[in-house]
Amino acid sequence: MQHLALWANDLANFVGDTALLFNMAVTELALLQYKSPPSPSSSLLPIPDSVLEILYRAAREQTSFSGHSVALLQCHEDPTLIYLIGGWDTVAQHMNEWIPKQTNQELMKELGQGLDVKWMFHLDMNPADVLHGVVGATRGFGAEGKDGVVAIGRHFIRHSQRVGFTATFEDNVDALEEFLGDFQKRDSGWRVDRGFVADAVGDAEDNMVPDEFVVFTAWSSVERHVEFVKPEGFQRYSKIREYVERAEIRHVKMFYVGEL
Repeated sequence: MQHLALWANDLANFVGDTALLFNMAVTELALLQYKSPPSPSSSLLPIPDSVLEILYRAAREQTSFSGHSVALLQCHEDPTLIYLIGGWDTVAQHMNEWIPKQTNQELMKELGQGLDVKWMFHLDMNPADVLHGVVGATRGFGAEGKDGVVAIGRHFIRHSQRVGFTATFEDNVDALEEFLGDFQKRDSGWRVDRGFVADAVGDAEDNMVPDEFVVFTAWSSVERHVEFVKPEGFQRYSKIREYVERAEIRHVKMFYVGEL
């Protein structure tokens, strides 16, 4: 895929910057985008079945290698976007063992004909909690037994405001949890590396990437999530805005999960 060659050049710096993180299981979050105009022949518009078949094969190979499930989710706001959520025993397992592996390189070359990797990074979150706890909670949870959606909220924290954000989030996240209810789930964590491929955040010259906090929540529908802005609880939860430079929230629906 475009930009994938840059990963190998970044590995040496990456290893030094994240050495302390190499002994913890992490969640991978990646964004891919279909390059071409929508295809009327696809069973999952607008992405052709031929591209999806390669993507499914890549997900199966990653699951087999990593020992963690992989989920693929299509974006509600822009159906050409595909989010990948996976897991790794360590960041090193992903970056030093899987990325350079010939199997992966060949798959990426095939996928690169139809998809671009927009960005990829890791989070200090238990992959099973995200994949089975949040993503899995959307299965059959929507209207008439249809699958619900996962909201992915990326919060870019103002410089030196991580402590304040964390305290405010912990003090008020119960408002979100109360609105979610018993059957809707949430999980959250911090980005633990600079990420790879074009991420469109920070300064490329001095490599200043802001602290990023990602919140995953499961909802019966996009409309149900939108309703959260109305209750009094949202006024409490929204206090985190004081510490956030900007935020990006997308809704996604799972269309594939590679189980072990």
